[in-house]
Amino acid sequence: MIEFVNPFELKKLQYFHCFLFPTGHVFDGHTHDSIEINIVFKGIMEVTCGNSVLTAKSGDLVLIKPGLFHKNRVLSVEPCELMAMHFFSDDIKFEKGQYQYQMDNSCIQIAKEFVKEMREKCNMDYWGTSGEITFVAKKLFEVLMLKIKEKKNQPDFSEDRESMIYRKSVNFMNRNLNKNVTVSEVASAAGVCETILKRVFSKYTGQSVIAYFTHLRVNKARELLRNGLSCAKVSEQMGFSSQAYFSRCFKKNCGVLPSQIDG
Repeated sequence: MIEFVNPFELKKLQYFHCFLFPTGHVFDGHTHDSIEINIVFKGIMEVTCGNSVLTAKSGDLVLIKPGLFHKNRVLSVEPCELMAMHFFSDDIKFEKGQYQYQMDNSCIQIAKEFVKEMREKCNMDYWGTSGEITFVAKKLFEVLMLKIKEKKNQPDFSEDRESMIYRKSVNFMNRNLNKNVTVSEVASAAGVCETILKRVFSKYTGQSVIAYFTHLRVNKARELLRNGLSCAKVSEQMGFSSQAYFSRCFKKNCGVLPSQIDG
């Protein structure tokens, strides 16, 4: 069950869009500072999220913590109808990286009414980045979240061999973020050869093993910077070989220098 600090309020809408993805479609994945919600109205979607691979079916809602890498792939033969929304709220307390819920008929109806209101009244452009959310849409979304709050988190983790290799690998990475681990060390921790490991990361992240590990380290470094640590201290604590190398990695992954992150 997800925890709310207060009765839920939508603070700000950053992005909203509805997609109809063909079978086999792959979204390369991203990380952002807002909360993301995915609702599958039809079809089956594989969701790589943090250290896990989820299977989201029709009627499923997936809530994703800010700063968590996620990537989608359509598994169903039929097209997948998906709503994606990025938003900000001060009222959600994330104990896990992601939550998955099977919506009942009342939740599905509220979600559909919300989508209808957004499409017809909120004047969103193709990418969903313009237009103001209406009072009705805001309230519909808040009611949906409050109903979801009462439901039990039911993550449908993929249990096939490759997804388990991925989970073991990312867990090992997260335990060693302050070290310069090698592909060989990650492969050994997952119990596979480097070739298989590289194939798994290409499938689930679209990145090389080391590129993904660097992404995790930089994401942790950004959290430390926001907690008030200096660039020099974070670089040292996270095990980067030099502050200059840390700055280059940070800029490549975040688009800004570590000195530009607000504490």
